[in-house]
Amino acid sequence: KPLDSPTPLGSDSRNRAALRSLSRSAAMLSRFVSSMFKPKDRYSLDMLKYYHQQLQKNLVMNEKNRDLIIETLRSLAELLIWGDQNTPAMFDFFLENNMLQFFYNILHQRTAQSIKVQLLQTLSILIENIQSTRM
Repeated sequence: KPLDSPTPLGSDSRNRAALRSLSRSAAMLSRFVSSMFKPKDRYSLDMLKYYHQQLQKNLVMNEKNRDLIIETLRSLAELLIWGDQNTPAMFDFFLENNMLQFFYNILHQRTAQSIKVQLLQTLSILIENIQSTRM
């Protein structure tokens, strides 16, 4: 084939394989870039802000972001309990940014049962363990 006549994408198995490889590479790059911005200190206000951003970026729950949402909710519970006992600014951030609204929105979406189960576990853990009287 002459070099100046392009082959339409997806017209043969080599193009499809190249597209799959490119898609995997793009996904890996995306995970790498997002990990660069994830705070190193697991118990910090910056980490709470990072989790808040993850929820803001994923307002609509689906199969693609299910695992991310579940892990974010689980980590939020752990971080907020630690913050309640050690850094009041974390719980203040949680309240000031109305993060309970994210929880409410998740419950009212048609989404995976596993996300709703994790959300209910997160709320239960927070109710049981948060000692702050600032609510």
